[in-house]
Amino acid sequence: MKSILVIEDDPSFRNLLARQLETQGAEVVLASTGDEGVRLARASAPDLVVLDVGLPRTDGYAFVATLRRDRLRSLPLIVYTGRDLSDNDRESLRLGITRFLTKSRISESEFSRHVRELLRSPPGSSRRPPPPSR
Repeated sequence: MKSILVIEDDPSFRNLLARQLETQGAEVVLASTGDEGVRLARASAPDLVVLDVGLPRTDGYAFVATLRRDRLRSLPLIVYTGRDLSDNDRESLRLGITRFLTKSRISESEFSRHVRELLRSPPGSSRRPPPPSR
């Protein structure tokens, strides 16, 4: 069974994500702050992390930077945000965020597809989609 860490400060959205991931057969670990997420990522060694950018205390970008410093470079990360993607693209690429999804624009089935794709990728492989062809 795959383990997924969900870090989201909105309890109803956090529980919605947890239920959706559990129906896919995942073991879900929940955190409501970036600090708690860092502690749980270090302790539980999840297969995937799903997190919000706008977290209290340690925001999503600081969380990702901490993980990358902890040598968890191959851990796939789905960042979920209410913000516009264009505002966050450059920072996301710099930090090595695997997928960047907008809450209001993604369906449950599309989210599930992203999760399945990332959990199927072999450890250490490039989990980023290929660059667009020219």
